[in-house]
Formats: sequence, C-alpha cells, structure tokens
Amino acid sequence: MTNTKTQIEYFHNHILLIPAYKTPDIHSHLASHLIIAINGNLKCVIENESIETKMICIASDVWHT
Repeated sequence: MTNTKTQIEYFHNHILLIPAYKTPDIHSHLASHLIIAINGNLKCVIENESIETKMICIASDVWHT
C-alpha cells in the first residue's frame, strides 16, 4: 500500500515533511523552502533548464511546484 498521507517528523530545531503527493499544483507562500535530497539528487527544472543537485532553497513569494 502506498503512503496517502504526508509524514511529519518533529525534531529539536526543525520539522521534516515528507509529502504523500509528488507534484503539487503551482503555488507561492510566505515561507522559504530548503529542500534536501535524502537519497541521490533532486531533479529540478528552473526556467526550462534541468539541473540535478543535493539541495535547493526556494525564496518566499516565488511561484513553484
């Protein structure tokens, strides 16, 4: 059975969210995202250019998905 619920892990100084969905609708918000690959690299597309990286920070109020 696949995970249909977002997993939330609470630590001393941060919260880890492991989403059940893989591709959310495009959105923006007041919080910045720091996204870190747990295994391998992240595959990101930025302005039609594809990159692979271990982590990325998306600033607040930036449209993303």
